[in-house]
Amino acid sequence: MSISQQDALVGAVALEFVLLKLKPQLEEDPDFRGAFHVLSGFSPEQLAGFIEASIKSGARAARIAIQFPEFEMRPFGVDQKFTTVDSSVNVRNRERNGYLTLTAEVEADAEASLADSDRTDASDLKDKSIAHIWVDFVANRVGINLLPEDRRKVEAMVKGLFDTGRCPTSKAGEFLTGVLENFRSEPLNRAAGKALPVIGLPLFEDCFSSLNESKMIQASQWATKFRSHYALECYLDKRGLSQEMLDPEALRKHLS
Repeated sequence: MSISQQDALVGAVALEFVLLKLKPQLEEDPDFRGAFHVLSGFSPEQLAGFIEASIKSGARAARIAIQFPEFEMRPFGVDQKFTTVDSSVNVRNRERNGYLTLTAEVEADAEASLADSDRTDASDLKDKSIAHIWVDFVANRVGINLLPEDRRKVEAMVKGLFDTGRCPTSKAGEFLTGVLENFRSEPLNRAAGKALPVIGLPLFEDCFSSLNESKMIQASQWATKFRSHYALECYLDKRGLSQEMLDPEALRKHLS
């Protein structure tokens, strides 16, 4: 089974986040004896994307020993060295021998077993400090070279979106992809307005038209516009605060 470009993107960004987060141990500590880390909140497809990214990164991920549950990875045909049939507790208790042992919280009882473990949650990828990673990956995939001044604006836009706390991690890369594809032939603020339906918002090409050159480099300006437009999402999709679709029948009963 193949994975979508967006799942591959989330997996790749997750790998970069983990490498950045654990850089002091993996690259700077000569006495590093090993550690244990958990990925939580990721779909099996995104975990497959993480494995794919680790293979492509070569030596940079050489000290990471990925051990994802075999039954979750089976449909993707990944190398067995990246999977395990052991329980989460057994994986956590293994000898590390200078490696970062990394597993995923997908089993029904894993949350309790791994509660005190160092972890990266899918929502952590919306940390504003890694907006540049999202921009770099998506620009490369779209095949667009951003000028330094344009990169600052795009990064500010991503930070503003993350500031709202409303966009699901799985949609962040898809939205950014849409924006950069539109940016080939449109100003950035209009390109962003055209991509709004990707994140479940009504199409509004002029949503960000009031953002001039100086405002487009300010994440707070983008965030204000995103929040204002999120107030209109009820006209397109009926969603809860965590962006899950609400049951139409339940809505009818509530509103009747």
